[in-house]
Amino acid sequence: MRSELVIALAGLALLDSLNTSTLFIVMVVLLSARDPVRAGVAYAVGAVLAFLGLAVALYTGASAAEAVVSDMARWLRRGTFALLALWLLFLAYKRLRDRPRKPFLLPGWFSPLTAAPIGVAATVADLPNAFPLFLAVERLVAADLDTHVGVLALCGYTVLYALPVAALLLLGARRGARVRAGMQRITDRFLSGVARRSIPLAVGFTLAATASAAVALVV
Repeated sequence: MRSELVIALAGLALLDSLNTSTLFIVMVVLLSARDPVRAGVAYAVGAVLAFLGLAVALYTGASAAEAVVSDMARWLRRGTFALLALWLLFLAYKRLRDRPRKPFLLPGWFSPLTAAPIGVAATVADLPNAFPLFLAVERLVAADLDTHVGVLALCGYTVLYALPVAALLLLGARRGARVRAGMQRITDRFLSGVARRSIPLAVGFTLAATASAAVALVV
């Protein structure tokens, strides 16, 4: 595997590792679950394994389609940027009006036993937001690697993806109250009060969506 491809995959994996939804839910679990560390670990394991399974499924499916659809990698890249443009437009729309933030409460039956399948379900539901993963799969398909090499590359990608969540769980388990106080401030910022309308942010998201749509048309 070429060094340029390895560097590109590592960069995309680190970008993907900043997946705010996974990190945020782990924070909520550590703050409010009855058995926070075990439940957090179970949720993270379910989420990460689901991510790896989806990544491998996307890659093997795209690789198989490449043999039937000419230039499949280009269409995958175009679809990724088009999807990103739609997501940015949705964010722009949300910033056009004030919105009360809703609290995120864990159900009473949430436990280490149920956390893992919830992590799987949440990761599957969040797949449309995994733009770096789509680009990574496109890079692997375009590189025309042996399937087992591509799968091994995605395993390494998933390890990098999981690092921030692992660090968060470790801090939550080792540092206790001080770290959780910081997590509480972060979650309160997004789960309470009102998200105020912001025309500058709406314009910024719209411009970014336009740029992403332009890339989808020309790549």
